[in-house]
Amino acid sequence: MMDMSRELGNQMFRGGKMNVKRILEFVKIEHTLFSLPFVLIGYIIAIQQFGSVGGMSLAWLQMDLVWILIAAVGARGLAMTLNRIIDRDIDAANPRTASRVLASGSMSMNTAWTLSATFLAMLLLGA
Repeated sequence: MMDMSRELGNQMFRGGKMNVKRILEFVKIEHTLFSLPFVLIGYIIAIQQFGSVGGMSLAWLQMDLVWILIAAVGARGLAMTLNRIIDRDIDAANPRTASRVLASGSMSMNTAWTLSATFLAMLLLGA
């Protein structure tokens, strides 16, 4: 696991094939950002419907929101990375998707699995 983390760090920050922009494109960060208002609406509805549990203070409710957002970003990122991993051969055979980083080989499977593990950790931590 340490070697995979080191590889991800090398690719992101030390001039490897990948960089932060390419990784954000890989996980479709814009889709995650698009989903966040729906998460926030769900949070607001839940607070209005059920209120605070045991008279929780505003600070506790804000911490709940932070954990919910961490879990939501983790879930969305995990789903996207696993989808890219599972579909890499299909993407490589399709001219429209052949240039995706995993299908084209510009991202290693180790990096993709490391990203998946990172998002899984976020999901589990936030849940």
